[in-house]
Amino acid sequence: MEDLNYILSQIKSCDTRKPYAFVSYSSQDRETVWADVYRLQQDGYNIWLDEKNLDKTKNSWRDDALNAVRKRHCKIVLFYISASSLCSDPCLHELRETRSRETVTFHRGEVPFLAIEAEAIGDITRFHDKVYQELYDAADATETEEDDREFERKVCIMRDFMEEFFQNSNERVRVRWKKDSARKGDYYEDIERILGEPLRIYGPESMSAPGALPKMAAASLENPVEVSAEKPAEVPADVPAEESAKAPAEKPEEGPAKKTRRGPARKTGSVPATAATEELHTRKTLGTTDIKYSICTFGAGFNIGVGVPVTLVIDGKRYERKMHNLAKGRVDSLKQLYTENGLKLGDVLDARYSPEEHTIYLTKVN
Repeated sequence: MEDLNYILSQIKSCDTRKPYAFVSYSSQDRETVWADVYRLQQDGYNIWLDEKNLDKTKNSWRDDALNAVRKRHCKIVLFYISASSLCSDPCLHELRETRSRETVTFHRGEVPFLAIEAEAIGDITRFHDKVYQELYDAADATETEEDDREFERKVCIMRDFMEEFFQNSNERVRVRWKKDSARKGDYYEDIERILGEPLRIYGPESMSAPGALPKMAAASLENPVEVSAEKPAEVPADVPAEESAKAPAEKPEEGPAKKTRRGPARKTGSVPATAATEELHTRKTLGTTDIKYSICTFGAGFNIGVGVPVTLVIDGKRYERKMHNLAKGRVDSLKQLYTENGLKLGDVLDARYSPEEHTIYLTKVN
């Protein structure tokens, strides 16, 4: 506990007047989460953590946390997924807030979220079944009414998580557990690649020099890991990054995502509009999120560039749009395109990007 308190003492309060990432997690995972927040802040990122930004003596602290998700400077929610957080009512409400009416109004769309494994998850449907069985067995062992009510409460929260956010099972790309022996890439680079440059507001000179961390703290910051390439992604929360399994493998990027780059971040809205210079091709199956929110997430492998203007052409019709400012491979405001071309849930689109024309050519496959 002493080591945990030390890590917490080194974490800065979030500057909510500038772009930031909100962290949603279960207190049972705080060792992993606090170590990650410390590391991300050392790399310059503006991170909102409850223990540093909430006054929990106030009766309104839960509403204050939801308000932090809703604020216009909140650019992404980092959701640490575990058996504990999937049964957490506060975590569920925080993710729900990313798509609340007020949030969508303030942000002109959802706040994206990225699922980071706080433990080994693998196939999330099987993981859900495993946790359910553990809760069932625990309640069965005591057979008290109180434990039965607790069992019912937790399984209902898990059900809502699965139905609302993980319905497509492995189609969401997650950042794998940092101790996963199968990962190939660096754990923090995977997270920072998705956070992007606008959230990096601290330069090395503005970070305090905390000195050496205790052994446990230092160990928590080790173990590189990678994003799990599980299948296509279908998340409105742009960040909640999704990738198409059939898309070309993502290439290492230069510039903002590089861990070695430091210094003040660009202001929101000043993301460089640098479009891809090579032809790209992928196939996309329209999911519930795409149709519901009139977006299309082609995946990070179809990375034309963030915030760049693009023309979409389908059946001779042209639609002038812009790539999302944070999520790679995502286009918003596609209600007109979907309606005029009769596109619906389950339709498969073949997408080809021409760098010379800055155009995505779409063909309905099925």
